[in-house]
Amino acid sequence: MPRKKASLPEGPKPDSVKREAAMHYFMTGSSVKAAKLMGGQVADVTIRLWNREDVVFQNALDQYRMDNEDYYRSEATKIINKGLRELNDRLDNGEAKVERVDDQDEDGKKVRKSLEYRVPVTAKDVSVITGILTDKLRVSYGQPSHISKKAPNQEMAMDQFMEIYKKFENKTVIEHKD
Repeated sequence: MPRKKASLPEGPKPDSVKREAAMHYFMTGSSVKAAKLMGGQVADVTIRLWNREDVVFQNALDQYRMDNEDYYRSEATKIINKGLRELNDRLDNGEAKVERVDDQDEDGKKVRKSLEYRVPVTAKDVSVITGILTDKLRVSYGQPSHISKKAPNQEMAMDQFMEIYKKFENKTVIEHKD
């Protein structure tokens, strides 16, 4: 179904409208939702355009992000801490499993019950958990890990490769059978 054309007044919008649109876009993460919250003052395509090209809109959006950065860092830290507690619990006490079992109640009627128990975490899972946490910890300390490991000098590595390539560039390849 084709979209309806926006019937908006032509012409530039005041900076206050751009800042309000930026706030709604920041809060919803959607140009369509932000446009709806603007009550028809601005089309969603205009908000997307401002997001790419308008300095006032972009500055307002950056300001909202900076104003809320501490909150998001705090919330992310809470989630990380909760996740680490959960991982520690599972490593210490095992993974919780639930199994449905058939049983009988006091009257002899057949009933289904849930049986919960814990099983040790597999070596593979422990290895993955340990590897990821080790890499992330090393990166946070600015130390090399297999995530961030690069040649000490990429340009020097490329120069060495080119020297080796030039040595073999004009050589003839001789095939021989074994």
